[in-house]
Amino acid sequence: MDIVSIFDVDDLVFDRERLSQNLNIQKLDRKTQKMLLKGADLYQEALKLCDHSTASTRTLGQLMQKHTQGNNTLIPNCLDKELLDYQKLSETMASASSKDTDTIKIVYGSGTSTHDIDFLEVSDALVYILQKYPHVALIIHGTLTLAPIFKTGITQRTNYANSVYAYRAIL
Repeated sequence: MDIVSIFDVDDLVFDRERLSQNLNIQKLDRKTQKMLLKGADLYQEALKLCDHSTASTRTLGQLMQKHTQGNNTLIPNCLDKELLDYQKLSETMASASSKDTDTIKIVYGSGTSTHDIDFLEVSDALVYILQKYPHVALIIHGTLTLAPIFKTGITQRTNYANSVYAYRAIL
């Protein structure tokens, strides 16, 4: 069979060395770390066996190119029609409502708990902003474990949205 194979990924899951330096991975238990690093080896082997690859960023594509002889095509992450419809709805709601123009909303969306460490990087600054400026609110959409520092009297301005409907209502 003459079938062209293409490896597609939007995360750095095929580079053991770089993956092992990721703070999210370092936070995991040893057994899970070993499993993920072994997975990186397997992903890299699969990448080497493919004719071409696609990546969501130029940097990721350059790293992939080291392991494949074929072309790497950039296909950026994007918003689908459903998310764009929500954006239009949000814009319509914002323009129709003038009663909350004084609130600044900081919105953070996370698809998985692997981003807890990423969010921790900005936690001190966010708490400072929320404490200093009462007209600022934090909206969290998705999965995120907040650091204990967020239990300092600012919880009334931190909203969680576990679904798209809840997210729309908070906005």
